[in-house]
Amino acid sequence: MSAVGVASTGLAAGMTRESSRAATRRPIAAVSINGRGPFRFVFDSAATRSAVSGQLLYALGLSAAKDVSVTVNGTLGRERRSAVHIDQLQCGVLLLHDQDLALLDRYAMPIDDGLLGIDGLMDKCVDIDVNQSTAHVIDSPVARAGLPSQVVPLLPHVSGLSMAGIPCTAILDTGAERSVGNGAMRRVLHSSAGGQQAPLSDANGQSETGVLLSVPACRVGRAAMPAGPMSFSEANIFAMLGLVDRPALLLGMDRLSAFSRLVLDYRRASLLLKER
Repeated sequence: MSAVGVASTGLAAGMTRESSRAATRRPIAAVSINGRGPFRFVFDSAATRSAVSGQLLYALGLSAAKDVSVTVNGTLGRERRSAVHIDQLQCGVLLLHDQDLALLDRYAMPIDDGLLGIDGLMDKCVDIDVNQSTAHVIDSPVARAGLPSQVVPLLPHVSGLSMAGIPCTAILDTGAERSVGNGAMRRVLHSSAGGQQAPLSDANGQSETGVLLSVPACRVGRAAMPAGPMSFSEANIFAMLGLVDRPALLLGMDRLSAFSRLVLDYRRASLLLKER
C-alpha cells in the first residue's frame, strides 16, 4: 500500500535561481538520518511530509523503495514520487522512526539535502532565527523570554492578516522564497490589468507563468510586512486548500523577513513573532 503525503510548496517567483538564493534565505535545520549527519534540511512549514534529495540518498548508500510511493502536492501540481524508507530521522527533540520520505530532485528545486516537513511536530515548537536562517525543533511549551506579547493563531491558517485593509487567509510557507497571492486576492486589490510575467516553479519541477504586481504592505496584528512585488497565480495549492474563492496568500520568506524571530508552537496552534 502506498504512503500518501504532501511535500514541499517551496517556490521562487520572478527571479533567476541565483538571484533568488541570494535575496531570500530559507531556514535551515540540522537533521540526522539513520544516525548520520547533520545534514542541511530546509524547514518547510507548508509541507506535511519530509523529503530527501537524490544526492543525499546516494551519500547515505540508500535506494528508493520499490513498492512504496508518495503523492507530492506541490504549489503547481500533484505528482507521484518515489519514496525512501529510513530507520530514523532526528532534528533537535524530534525523533521519528520508520519513515517513508519523498525523493525530490535537487536541481528541479534547490532543497539543500532535504526538506523538513511538519510531520511529527504537533507537540513541538520550531524556533526560527530569521537573521541566521536557522530552525531548531524544541519542546513545548517554548520559553518566551525575549519574545514580545504578539501571538497570532497558526492553524489551520494564519489569522488576523490583512492587505490594504482587506482581510485575507495566509498559509505560512517557510519553504518558499517568495510570497504568492491567489486570483481572488488580486481581484480585490483591483489589479486585474498589467503586471510583469513571473516564472513560478515548485518542488516537483513543474512550472507556469504568474503575474508580478506591486502590492501594499501586509499586516498581521500590530506588525507590518513590507510592500513590494508579489506574484499572483491560480496555483494548485489554493485549490487543494479550498482557497480559490477568497483572498489568500502563501507567505514566503520575503515577507516573513520583516521579523527577526518566528516561533511556531504547534501544540498551542500559535505563532509568536519578534519584530525587528
